[in-house]
Parts: sequence; structure tokens; C-alpha cells
Amino acid sequence: MKHSIFIKSVGSLLFVVCLGILLMFRANKPKSEFMNAKGKISYIKNRLPLVDGEPDLKKRYLQIEGIDRTFEIFIGKDRGDFKPEYQIIDSLKIGDSIDLYFDDNSQTESSMINHLTQYIDKNGKAYYIEGRKDATFGKFLIIISVLCISILILLKRSRKID
Repeated sequence: MKHSIFIKSVGSLLFVVCLGILLMFRANKPKSEFMNAKGKISYIKNRLPLVDGEPDLKKRYLQIEGIDRTFEIFIGKDRGDFKPEYQIIDSLKIGDSIDLYFDDNSQTESSMINHLTQYIDKNGKAYYIEGRKDATFGKFLIIISVLCISILILLKRSRKID
């Protein structure tokens, strides 16, 4: 059965709306619902371990003893960056005991680098709190998708598309 461009487009846009809703939920999820890694910092620098090249001034890479994943932490401060809500990452040192809260999904679970760090605490004090980029991007996706669906409905009513 052949589906019309209208049905395919609306279906795709509804999927994008669902993605936006999921991002909004993650942005509002309490710290206790994220995965937690505890331990001493074994690596913290602005470049990936064992990789030569220029340092990335907008990121920090952190490893915790006993955990074989690297956590990428975005700390960009430039205009237009989705900067963290709060961060004092550069005051952490190798050997510091931390609590790191992160998310995982089907794309990050098998990766050695996790890009979804949400919080870092040391001795109960916050050292990193992820910004509102998920909420902002989720709202953007929902608004754009709803606008596109509205336009598609108008085009369908005016018989410009099937």
C-alpha cells in the first residue's frame, strides 16, 4: 500500500515531537534517576587519553578508577554555546573522590566515551551541573514540528498535496 506524502510527513514529524518530549523529560529528570559512577579521578584533561592533537578548550575528559569509560564534559563559555548551568571542573584533580551522574542510551552504551554527563559532585558539593540544552532543544523540536504539521494540514485542505 502506497502512503501519501502527507501521511509520511506527518508521521515523521510526530516522531520528532516524541523525541522532543523525551528530551524535555531528560532535562527535568531528578539527579537520583541518572546512572551514578563513584570513585577517584584517574584522568582529567582537555584532550582524550592516548590521543595526540590539539586540546579542546570547550571540553574536559574525565576517567574514574575502576571504570573503563571516559566521560566527556562540555564546558563551553562562548556566546552561542549551550554552556553548563554551573561548573568548576578545573578545580578537580587526579585522586579526588567524586560522584558523577550520567545518562545512557542505545548510542552511548557501547561507546567508550559518554557524552551525557549531567552532574558531578565532590563531598556533596556541586562541581558540574548540565545546562538546559536538552530542554531548549526539545522545545525547539516540538515547536518546529507542530508548525510543519500545521502547514501540511493547510496544504492538504487546499489540495496542494495528497
